[in-house]
Amino acid sequence: MNEEAGTPPRQGFWTYTRIALAALAFVAVVLAVSTWRRAPQMPAAAKDSLPPSVLDAELRALDGAAFRLSDYKDRVVVLDIWATWCGPCRLEIPHLVRLSEEYGPRGVEVIGLSIEDPVSAAGAVRDFAREFRINYRLGWAEQRWTNALTRGAGTIPQTFVIGRGGRRLLHLQGYTPQISATLREAIDRALAEGT
Repeated sequence: MNEEAGTPPRQGFWTYTRIALAALAFVAVVLAVSTWRRAPQMPAAAKDSLPPSVLDAELRALDGAAFRLSDYKDRVVVLDIWATWCGPCRLEIPHLVRLSEEYGPRGVEVIGLSIEDPVSAAGAVRDFAREFRINYRLGWAEQRWTNALTRGAGTIPQTFVIGRGGRRLLHLQGYTPQISATLREAIDRALAEGT
C-alpha cells in the first residue's frame, strides 16, 4: 500500500545487494569459463603436413649448431616453444624431460625452442637448462618461423607432436596438468602409425 497507511513501500526484486551479487556471480562464471580448458584432443584437421618453410628452415641450437626439423623426418618429434620467464613453461619442462628419457630410445626426439633473444638470453637459457636438467636439444625460435608454425598464435608454451614425415598430429597451447598423458597418447599413436 502506501506510507500513510502504515505499511512500508514495497521493494522491487533488484535491490542494490542483489545487483552486486549477480554481477559478482557473472564475473566468477566468466573467469571460470575463460580459464577452464578441455583436455586437448587430436582433431583430424590438426593432422596436416607442416609447410616446407617450417620443416626446412635453418634453426640454431643452443650450442650454435644448425639443424632443421626435416633432419628428424624419420623420427617422431615433440617440439616445445617456450621461454625461461614463462611460468607455465616451467611447469611443463619436467614432463618433457621424462618423455625424452622414456621415448628417446624408441625414436622420439624432444626439441625445445626458446622465443628469447639468442644473444642476450643465451646464459639464462644455459643456466635454466642445468637447473631443470634438460636432456633434450634446445635452440632458438625465430619469430617469423614461429608464426608460420603456430599460425600466428602468440601464447607460450606451445607444444607439438610431429609424426614421421612432418605431419602435425597434436598442437597444445598453454599448460595443463594432463600434458603428460595427452602427449603420451599422441606419441604412442604416432609410433604405432609409423608416420
